[in-house]
Amino acid sequence: MSTRRKYLELLNLPLNASKDEIRKQFRKLAKEFHPDKNKSENATEIFQLIKEAYDFLMEDKPTPKFIPTEANPSEELKRMERIRKAKERLREKRILEEKKLKESYQKITSGIQWKLFSTISYVSLFVSILLIVEPLLPNHIEKQLVTHFSTPYNGLFQEEVFLIQTNQNLKIFTERNLENKLQYSDTIYISSSFIFHNPTKIFHKSKLEVSTYNIDFSSVNTYPFTALFFAIPYFVRRKKELTAAYIFLFKFSFFVIEGLFFLFLLTQDRWFHLIVLGFL
Repeated sequence: MSTRRKYLELLNLPLNASKDEIRKQFRKLAKEFHPDKNKSENATEIFQLIKEAYDFLMEDKPTPKFIPTEANPSEELKRMERIRKAKERLREKRILEEKKLKESYQKITSGIQWKLFSTISYVSLFVSILLIVEPLLPNHIEKQLVTHFSTPYNGLFQEEVFLIQTNQNLKIFTERNLENKLQYSDTIYISSSFIFHNPTKIFHKSKLEVSTYNIDFSSVNTYPFTALFFAIPYFVRRKKELTAAYIFLFKFSFFVIEGLFFLFLLTQDRWFHLIVLGFL
């Protein structure tokens, strides 16, 4: 068996592997077995063999770096034995990783967890569609009285905002300029989205003019990103793949996205507005 073939087998590459394939596989294995990251007993030895194989294959020499002579044939045998053992350890590690991957995949794609995820993904997709079309629908206009307001804050989309509370216990962050108007009248008109009743604007009327104030720290400010974010679980459910990336994406969708989705519905009575589709 030629030295090139042995080194290719060590890197788990075919005999016709290109230099780009060799370079890609070396980076993958070197990252896995680098002594600074892999604390296993044989990591250093395996890393050295991988580096040796890479150096030889990339230099494309017709003869190996170590040329056995009659004086040291045992050294060559030891080297080849280390290569064989390193390859065997790589194979066993890969088999173990594939087994764990299959077990994790089967666990998340069957049973109650998968059924729950599927159900919520359909609901979140429905809500996502509603959030996209909601700006096209007419807004609700409701008259309320400001009962309390806070000290100024640094806003997310406005330079300076403050929190107001109305007689209907609605709390809204809005532009601080409204504070001067409230000295003359504590009556405001809140424009809110049709379905989820998310505040979109605040109007303050006086004898001479009608002033408009923007809302801050609201899901309306993140349109359409909130809608697209809540649609992710549905597409994750449809694209089932036996990969580590898919398992990570599933867990992120199940625990993070759907957790935020429930938080979204449970605040400001959005779950109720969803049921009645904003008509109440």
